[in-house]
Amino acid sequence: MNKKTLSKFPLKQALVGCGLTLLTGPAIALPVGSVTHGGVVPAFLDVVLTDEVGINALDLTVNQPNILITTVNERTNNIIGYTVTMTSTNGAGATGVFLGAVDGETLPYTITYDGVAAPLVAGTATVTDVNSRTGNPGVDKTVEIAYDGSAAFLAADTYSDTLTFTIIAK
Repeated sequence: MNKKTLSKFPLKQALVGCGLTLLTGPAIALPVGSVTHGGVVPAFLDVVLTDEVGINALDLTVNQPNILITTVNERTNNIIGYTVTMTSTNGAGATGVFLGAVDGETLPYTITYDGVAAPLVAGTATVTDVNSRTGNPGVDKTVEIAYDGSAAFLAADTYSDTLTFTIIAK
């Protein structure tokens, strides 16, 4: 630049310009800084059944004291806990019931869940009631049934029942 140009630049404008530069310059560093971050883990409830081979071809003419029909895997991350209910489609009293498809003849059976008797009330039983979450990969529980088909003289038919397991967060 030449002297002529500098001499025409007023001192007042120069000082104001320097002041604006100071006000809009880089941020002044503070001695402490923080950032809040996080995420969400949604609640989940899983019941997975692993059925035993042959459970749809049981011999209902014999006395069967305990036969494993399925393994239930209960899994949840709900820290307050959960319950699992079991419902028999045909059970109306304290037992499950095999129901004949054609003539409606019945054969009652009892149920154990994880080695504990699970009597039904109006076709339903609460089989798990805990106040904590499960670990991963969950908790396996066995389901066994017992019946005495040798004492009954059942009509030739196809008999069945369905057990439904429902997991509910507390």
